[in-house]
Amino acid sequence: MSMISAVLEDLEPASTEAISADITTQAASGTTPQEVHFIVAQELDRRGDTQAAITAYEDFIEAAAENEDLMAQVHAYRRVAQLHRQRREIRQAITAYQHMLSLAQEAKQMPLICAAYGQLGSLYLLMAQETSQEKGGDGVQREQNEERLLSESLNSYTSLLTIATTIHDRRAITQARRGLGLVHAAMGDWAEARVQLERHLAGCKQVGTPRQQAQACHLLAEALGTIVSSAIDTAMGATRALFHKQVELRWQQAAMATEANDTLLLIQAYVRLGDLYANSGSYTQYYGAGKARECYQLALDAAKGVDLAALGKEGADAVRRAADHLDKLSSSSCSIS
Repeated sequence: MSMISAVLEDLEPASTEAISADITTQAASGTTPQEVHFIVAQELDRRGDTQAAITAYEDFIEAAAENEDLMAQVHAYRRVAQLHRQRREIRQAITAYQHMLSLAQEAKQMPLICAAYGQLGSLYLLMAQETSQEKGGDGVQREQNEERLLSESLNSYTSLLTIATTIHDRRAITQARRGLGLVHAAMGDWAEARVQLERHLAGCKQVGTPRQQAQACHLLAEALGTIVSSAIDTAMGATRALFHKQVELRWQQAAMATEANDTLLLIQAYVRLGDLYANSGSYTQYYGAGKARECYQLALDAAKGVDLAALGKEGADAVRRAADHLDKLSSSSCSIS
């Protein structure tokens, strides 16, 4: 048990006492420093003491490296990265996933390589989005940083797609398509974003859960909406086709969200349908306003008995939008925006 004391000596005294008392019996089977570090890390992790758990996992990684236990290091770095992400420590999470990737490549563990690339792509994209929203400072430098982070994200997702295709991992391929679609959208390349998100939806229909299918419909419909609103394709026939495609996707989203029991995605689908129908003009002739009222009411019905706080800002805003637009439609025959 002296090894446990050494591992815990840097923790706060009260925390040390409580944890030592709780894991003494668990650690009885721990015969090496590596095993003891792992026991302590898991217990701290279980208790939700994320900072102390990260430190303990790092000690475990050091012990595993001394024992040349490659896979133990890979899995520990993965958990460290997850904990950093929970703490919104994005740069540290990226560093941990980079270590995981390097070791997984050394061990030639393709599924773990895919996992690392997928997470790196997501984190670089998240950092790029946060960078684009920063205020003040050097605008040119901010744009350069955003471009660099988007490039890193694109490279990560491209690597994921290449490896996932090689090992025929359809779920990882679908994840890569989603990431590539989001990155191209962030870059303003909506044509390529559409292609990737269409492939992502096709993949989700094969291997995804109902919730993942609903999310895929939402992402593609949002991209098509941006294409229309940005006048990227202004031909009347193409715009009409995009309108009907969005409507189709939103009804699919509603169906899958219902199956998945995902209230947020369901409300979003109905509100977006209401918006589409309310502004459909000649595309729906006489029935647009009536369908819009129906969809906004469906959104409000879906929100009944639901704590709006649990839906987050997106959900609460969508419910308020449905109520506001339903009220406007009830008092006017005009389209709304």
